[in-house]
Amino acid sequence: MKKIFLFLLISTCLLFNFSCDDGDNEQHTNPIEETKLYLPMQVGNYWVYDKYIISPDGKETFKGQDSLRIKEERTFKEKTFFVFEEKLNLGKWREVYTRTDSNGYLISETGQIYFSNINFKDTLAIRDDIYFSIYAKMEKVDNTVSVPAGSFNNALNFNGSTTVHLAHSPWAENAPDIYSYYAKNIGIICYNNYYLNSPDIMEYRLAKCYVNGKTYPK
Repeated sequence: MKKIFLFLLISTCLLFNFSCDDGDNEQHTNPIEETKLYLPMQVGNYWVYDKYIISPDGKETFKGQDSLRIKEERTFKEKTFFVFEEKLNLGKWREVYTRTDSNGYLISETGQIYFSNINFKDTLAIRDDIYFSIYAKMEKVDNTVSVPAGSFNNALNFNGSTTVHLAHSPWAENAPDIYSYYAKNIGIICYNNYYLNSPDIMEYRLAKCYVNGKTYPK
């Protein structure tokens, strides 16, 4: 168990089991097109993030940059997905398949939900195992989110309430929420994660991006 424990990373970017229903969601005339505004998907788009390690005393240490880019479109089970290449913390790259479904959800090739701009009621993603539990919902953000690439209003947050089940973890009693902030016409502008055996939090802040032919910051 100890070996597995060392590499468990808590993040809303993990693959979740999910559940959702037709609750009292907001009405939108074109949910698919509106969702695409919060994660513009076009081959060649890329995002670069400044990575910071935040210690328990609040000290921030810059640890370089990570990247996300859209490599290509690919057909999977007769559906067209955009293939994102994501640079992981260990310096490796992995592919993530993403598309917008008919309900306006941003989903993976297995149907797991990453984002919605219409459902702020239901728990959209759940992970519950012997190590930790995460229940993720969408939230509207009232305040301005500022990152090196700029300041953004009316962001949406895919927020995961987290409980850690391992008694020897530094997060056993008070695990912080996991968040991924999305800005319209930009994409993900800030997100965080952490390891179960470390008291530090890793936060990623958008430094620059190239989205649908435009470069930010301008």
